[in-house]
Amino acid sequence: MVDFLKELRGRHFVQISLKRYDWVEKLEELGDDRYNREKFVIKIPWDTLRVGEIVKILKELGFRTCATAVYTISQYMGAVGYKIDYTAVYFDRMRRSGMDALSFIHDILKLQNIHDGPKILVASLKRYEDVDSVLKAGVDSITLPLDLFSKYFEVHFPMNDLERFEEDYG
Repeated sequence: MVDFLKELRGRHFVQISLKRYDWVEKLEELGDDRYNREKFVIKIPWDTLRVGEIVKILKELGFRTCATAVYTISQYMGAVGYKIDYTAVYFDRMRRSGMDALSFIHDILKLQNIHDGPKILVASLKRYEDVDSVLKAGVDSITLPLDLFSKYFEVHFPMNDLERFEEDYG
């Protein structure tokens, strides 16, 4: 699988565990000349008080890091302190928990500018309108389920305008 991913453009996010460290050996294998560690971002379940040793190991191995499941300003500031590369915010999970996800994103975008903080990745987007909202807010990256991705990029023209444009061409 890693050989397949190394050929794809972009960065690849890989989840690790806080409970087990068997992933260290697997990530060390990515250290040989066959792989470009820059392409891989390691997602750390973000418990600020438990991640110190893990962040140290990942930095020594040369990987980019992502604090994942960040829901509070204190978690974000912990990621700033550890010089994490990305912060993953789970938008719909926040909303279902009664949190104002968009307001939180605006707040951490301000902190990102002040502290040269981690890039902000928004995941768990379930509604078309939410995609527009977070993109307009200025987040760095989003992840979308395939069905929402398809819906989001459908072309919508009022009153058959696409056909009219085509007729005007001819």
